[in-house]
Amino acid sequence: MPFIVIILFGALASSFALILELLSVSLLSLPDQTLFTAIPFTFDGVFSLESFFILLGIAFIEETTKYIFLRQYSLRFFARGGTSFNHSLILGTLFGLGFAILETLFVLNTSTLHSSFAVPGILGLHIATSIAFALFLFSPSNSSPQEPKKRQFGSLSLISAALVFHTLYNLAILLLF
Repeated sequence: MPFIVIILFGALASSFALILELLSVSLLSLPDQTLFTAIPFTFDGVFSLESFFILLGIAFIEETTKYIFLRQYSLRFFARGGTSFNHSLILGTLFGLGFAILETLFVLNTSTLHSSFAVPGILGLHIATSIAFALFLFSPSNSSPQEPKKRQFGSLSLISAALVFHTLYNLAILLLF
């Protein structure tokens, strides 16, 4: 049962991220563009600075949403303590699969990306970052006076690292294909 719930949490997180991304694209008033074609290029076909900020924004929304939903899962199911390393790996993998389902379906239904590279990349990206978040959030914590400050700094560092990793992946997809 908890394995199904973690996959559903991942799918819900992905849906929530998609809604936030669509809202942000519409608020930026990008004319007649969908989320997957909203990456603008200059007329020379060269990557623009605006493209970078759109990719950074998409990565920020997705990674923070992942972290928030995994944190809620950990508060709900691991309130009294953490879980083992192996269990955290499994839960992170399942959450990442749940998160990647929606994006994978969109990529498979668009002709703009080569799905032979994009689908394994999407799965790998979301599973890797979800595992990192799960290992951080589901590990048992010692209650010391400095623990909340260390956990807060650690979570910001982890989200920042995931943001950089996700943005680099998005740039690689955009520039290579």
